[in-house]
Amino acid sequence: MKYKLDNVTSLTAARWAAAEGFDYISFNFDKSNINYIQPMMVAEICKWVTGIKCIGKFINTEPTVILDLYKLLNLDGIEIDLETAENLLLDSSIPSIIELNKDTILNCEEFQKNSKDLIAFSLAFSDNFPTNFPFEKSFVSSKINNTDGIKNEPFGISFNSTNETEPGLIDFEELENSINYWKNNYNRS
Repeated sequence: MKYKLDNVTSLTAARWAAAEGFDYISFNFDKSNINYIQPMMVAEICKWVTGIKCIGKFINTEPTVILDLYKLLNLDGIEIDLETAENLLLDSSIPSIIELNKDTILNCEEFQKNSKDLIAFSLAFSDNFPTNFPFEKSFVSSKINNTDGIKNEPFGISFNSTNETEPGLIDFEELENSINYWKNNYNRS
């Protein structure tokens, strides 16, 4: 099981994720999102953490901006929606997590076959999935559990970062409880 901490906005959260053994941290570059982080802050954070991959999440972002920030920040991958992926990744080899929704989940099998740099799919909803869910690699939201109808064991789980209560102070207790549940119920590969 792979672990990803989403919406990282501070060095404290990034260092905590690295110490907890997370595989990925992601930074939100959607300027309309409350968890938006400025690219230069991401550059500083990534300099101070090791042993973890940095992913840029680009929803509502122009493809040229995505490519520029991917290169400028030397990110390990990007997280984008399927439509953007089909347009942006045709001729590039960028490691990607593709966010699916109810409308795109059944349209991504062809993309999966043709993408050699696909890290995983990210499922942004918790309704029942098709009975024969066709993916070997899947992140799922931390709100999803076995009662929601997942037929295959997930590739990974995404957690939302918590915000600082004061500079450098974050209460990780609830997040740690959730992580421990998943670590105790699924083997890491």
